[in-house]
Amino acid sequence: MLIIISGGVCSRLYICEDIGQSQSSNPKHVRKLLIRLFGGKVFDRETNPLRRLNDSEEAIIYFEQGRSGNGPHIYGIFKGGRVEQFIPSHTAKDADLANPEFIKEYAIKLARYVVDHGIHEFD
Repeated sequence: MLIIISGGVCSRLYICEDIGQSQSSNPKHVRKLLIRLFGGKVFDRETNPLRRLNDSEEAIIYFEQGRSGNGPHIYGIFKGGRVEQFIPSHTAKDADLANPEFIKEYAIKLARYVVDHGIHEFD
């Protein structure tokens, strides 16, 4: 099954889900993944003024983020997009930002990321 979840500014996102009845005996079998097609409503891949990395640099960074547990795993890269681990989530809303538990969890995760990556100063 293929579900459109976003026609974003920089990418188009689709969820691809295996809805077969049988359970795979393979522990590495992925039932749901994200397909990201580059190019969106406002920016395409080549003319995006905010893009600072080339395709190879970006692929390495995203692969390492997934490998270290700080982002989705990258299952494949193809011309014009990539296939990623699907991580259920939502965009933070005003109610989330007013929730002290949400802010605490976010601060802990951000601090862990900064320490793990040796970030000591910001430009």
